[in-house]
Amino acid sequence: RLEKTLKENIPDVVMFMYGSSLTGFGLKTADINVDLKSSDKDKKFTSLLKEVHVNLKDRTDSGFSNVRSDFAAKVPSLLLMDELTGLTVNIAIHCYSAHCSSELLSI
Repeated sequence: RLEKTLKENIPDVVMFMYGSSLTGFGLKTADINVDLKSSDKDKKFTSLLKEVHVNLKDRTDSGFSNVRSDFAAKVPSLLLMDELTGLTVNIAIHCYSAHCSSELLSI
């Protein structure tokens, strides 16, 4: 749902889930970790993350709320609430290796 919502305004966005929600090791209340990428090879990941932040922050019909940023963190990220499930979603950049590790653990 999140990727579909974002593609309406940012068509080059690509998302990969990683972490305990993908591996199956997470609790029912665990947050959802998402790695953010772009199919546009010339787009900087930090500018993509900011574009996603602006896009989600200003929308009231997306199904996601409480959008907040942490661009000063070691791994810049966005945190938001999925209104349908009540779960926290953590969108980060440069986490593809975590996605690959999670894929291996889920086998």
